[in-house]
Amino acid sequence: MMSKEGFCIRCKKNSNLDRIGDEILCKPCLIFKYEKYRDECMPQCNRLENLIASFKKEIASLHPQINTNLTNANQVRQAIELAYSNQLKILNDERNNLLALVEECKKDNNKFFEFEKQLDHLSNDINEFKNPSQDIYQDNVVNRLVANFENSFETSKAIGQNFNELLAQPVHTIENFLPIDNKNQRQIGSVSMNQHTFKCNVSVLKSLPNLYGPIRDIKSDKSSSNIEKWVKKTTDNPFQCIEIKKIPAYMTSFRNYLFCLTENASHGILNSDDKKVLLVFTVSASNDFELASNTKCPIKNVQNIAVNANFFVVSYINLDSKTSKKLNLKPSGVVLFPRSLATIDFNSPCQLNIGSSENFIYPIGVALNNDYIFVCDKNLKTVFKINFQNRSIEANYCIPEGEPYKISINDNYLVLTDIGLHRISVHSISNLNIINHLTIQQPDENGPYGIYVTNDNIIFFKNYKSSQLVVLDIYLNNQTVFQKISKGIEDFTVLECVQQVLVVGVFDKNSSKLVCYSS
Repeated sequence: MMSKEGFCIRCKKNSNLDRIGDEILCKPCLIFKYEKYRDECMPQCNRLENLIASFKKEIASLHPQINTNLTNANQVRQAIELAYSNQLKILNDERNNLLALVEECKKDNNKFFEFEKQLDHLSNDINEFKNPSQDIYQDNVVNRLVANFENSFETSKAIGQNFNELLAQPVHTIENFLPIDNKNQRQIGSVSMNQHTFKCNVSVLKSLPNLYGPIRDIKSDKSSSNIEKWVKKTTDNPFQCIEIKKIPAYMTSFRNYLFCLTENASHGILNSDDKKVLLVFTVSASNDFELASNTKCPIKNVQNIAVNANFFVVSYINLDSKTSKKLNLKPSGVVLFPRSLATIDFNSPCQLNIGSSENFIYPIGVALNNDYIFVCDKNLKTVFKINFQNRSIEANYCIPEGEPYKISINDNYLVLTDIGLHRISVHSISNLNIINHLTIQQPDENGPYGIYVTNDNIIFFKNYKSSQLVVLDIYLNNQTVFQKISKGIEDFTVLECVQQVLVVGVFDKNSSKLVCYSS
């Protein structure tokens, strides 16, 4: 379609228009939509490329056997031709029949090489979609890129089915050829053949996202059975409630250690000017809690806490000048304190910056593993993945239209709550690309809030501001509310050691307690 001038339906500006799908947009809006769709399709592209690589690997493993079969076929052909040349006039029909068997064998085996050529063609189409060789500002280029990619994706499903069918079909192989004695004039010889099927199978992808649509991560895991055990717990009473004197404002855990950062209440409102007290509990194999340490935390306006084997991490804002000078910390940021078991060294802080120098503005969420620390900055509207060793940013995810809030990680995923878009999103932990998202229905303009993802891909989140704790699976299905937890939920975490123990910090009617459920 040739470009024409008109009003863009997205930005309402008068400009040259072009088509993408069923929409006609100006070039900047069209490029924005294409790039966003392309970014959303990147996980699918990567999985499709991995699928193609799997097909190629399977075929490569068959190369020796196929080449042997073809070599044998060629050798037999030479022998047949030699015998045929001696009896050309009287054995022409028999020669043709024997060669037909050989050609059938070659055709069976060459089908795999033809399939490999189709995979190369599909790889080229995907690469063109990811890295266009043409100027995408030219007329109809973007529309053609999207159309070709979606056609290629549909072709990939047919290719996968054809490959599985190809593998299921018997493949002829030639065992040997025995020429007859030249004195026998009735035939050239006989071909002894066998057949077998190659035993391998590669699954294919099932769906492609719509423009701006989320991509559901298709993976086999145990989350369905794991979610069932927690759904059953939602109607039970907690197995233990631990009374504490202060409000359990922030909670995190590492193996069998529970970290609870508490603060005083002032007329029923959290007093952010008061120093926090960090309670550290250990949990035994029989789920007995024991207070291991009780330490004052020098940071006042805490926003979130996290922990790994070596560090206790605090994100904060509006640090008072006295504490800032004493600990040599910036007014807002993320700070790491050395940790040894239940002991935190609050006298040896280490400031974390964005990259080499830039500072965080409103770090509302924090999570970490042994190699990376993840920070969600509410004002920058970005989640950062920062390397522990060199402090470089290895990935980031920006939500300009939202208000990102809390984060949690396991080995494969990062989960994020957004109180502006009222949604939960699941991201790949490697590059922070979004995999799936779910809008949470809210009775007001708040939430969802805190979130936690377990090692076996179960998600817990706090909904409806301090009144509900919800569990669901990694595919964002099976939402179930815990019915026996009173209002006033401050924070929660899950200890994952011998078994999973959900600990919910509650402040209700001037009473503070830790409510505990075990899996």
